[in-house]
Amino acid sequence: MPRPVINGMKQVKVPVGDIRRSLDWWQRVYDARQTMEFKNPDGTYNCVYLEVPGLEHEVALEPAPAAVSALRGFNLLVFSVPTLIDLETWLTHLERLGIQHSGIYFGTTGWGTRYRDPDDIEHQLYTQQEHGRDLDGLPGRGHRVR
Repeated sequence: MPRPVINGMKQVKVPVGDIRRSLDWWQRVYDARQTMEFKNPDGTYNCVYLEVPGLEHEVALEPAPAAVSALRGFNLLVFSVPTLIDLETWLTHLERLGIQHSGIYFGTTGWGTRYRDPDDIEHQLYTQQEHGRDLDGLPGRGHRVR
């Protein structure tokens, strides 16, 4: 029997501690636009949906204190940027917003940077542009599975 079809990703849910604080952060950092909200009977948010320029799927921010606690420091989200120059432009953007970042690091295939959201969950930007160095087999580096 053939595997049923999957034709894409609908959304990514990100746990947050304070939905208003996280919504503001996503709007400032990613120029996200809120497209939907779900509220509890007491008026507090249960979930918000965001459209993020450059992403094909929506992002949902949902209060989940236990998940936030478990994910602190975890590299949950890795976004791609086309080139090293684009990555440098992102660093300038993050610095203007006062967001600390790792600086540019030399990754296994490209370049990247890491930074954290208000809940201390790590976000990463990584270039699609490859640096062309063969790091296969070096300690701490990934290697392609053939």
